Formats: sequence, C-alpha cells, structure tokens
Amino acid sequence: MRKLSAIMFIMAGLMMTGCGNEGSSQSSATPLPATVYLTALPEATVKTVQAARAEVHEGEEIIVRGVVGGSKNPFGENRAIMTIIDDTLEKSCASEGDHCPTPWDYCCTPRERLMASIATVRFVDTEGKPLEATIGADGRIKPFSTVVVRGKVATGSTPENLIIDAEQVFVEKI
Repeated sequence: MRKLSAIMFIMAGLMMTGCGNEGSSQSSATPLPATVYLTALPEATVKTVQAARAEVHEGEEIIVRGVVGGSKNPFGENRAIMTIIDDTLEKSCASEGDHCPTPWDYCCTPRERLMASIATVRFVDTEGKPLEATIGADGRIKPFSTVVVRGKVATGSTPENLIIDAEQVFVEKI
C-alpha cells in the first residue's frame, strides 16, 4: 500500500501542470540504460492503454502502445517514470494553427477522458524500485513520442490506475 501511495503521489505531481512553457532541460540527468531500447517492434499483440486498463492482472506480461504525455513534463526527475496516453485519444491541442506550446499535456482534452486513457510506466530494478535515471535525458524519448512498452502489470495496479513495470521500450515515433 505504501508503494502504491508513493506512485500515486509521483503521478499526481506529473499531472498537476497544464498548458505552458516546456519543462526544464534534462541535459545533466542520467539517461535510461541503452539495453532497454528495442530496435524493432515486439512481435506480439500490442494493446492500447484503454484496452490494457480494461483487463488489469498483476504480474501479467503486457505490451502497450501510447503517446508520452498527460502533463507539461511527463517524465519523473531522476526516476525512470513517465506517463503515456492512449494513442487513439484525439490530440486536441496539436492541430495546425493551434499555438499551444505543450500539446502533449492534453490540456484541451476533458480531464475525465484523459484520466481514463493514461498509464504510468516505470523502469525498475530487481527490487521493484524505479531506476535512478531520467527518461528522455538522452533525447531518444520526448514528450509526444509514440512508444511501445514491454513489461509487467505492477502490483497495486487497478483499471483506474494502470502501472507498468517496463523492461523494454520501442520508440515508434519521436
């Protein structure tokens, strides 16, 4: 329960920001280990975030496609955590002519739709603690990147709060 509360606290912090200027530079942060990056799409069934949230089974192997976003800075600072949004959710602030500086925060999307389409992804060590790294520090993953994550449904996950303990990631589109 304590672990779930900590994750909820981190996720709430990521979600509290809205439209605005880009987040701070992550140039001095430690990037994810190169070994987590896949060079090809996994050859298995890839679920959307919404489909994965519909059937949550702790410990289940899972492959999910999503768009990095949901807040102004969807990455945890010095912790390998990010939020992804269902890739079928309309990118309301990303249309041509829209001048939103942070369209990946989905601030133009009704909050209830956004919250029904989000998942937390964390890269963990052998003890289940998030790695001391910042996703995106090396520029391989950015806000609004489309990623496919392979991992397991974390302990404490629910249909309302899907947490994926990721082992690998494929970056489909930066």
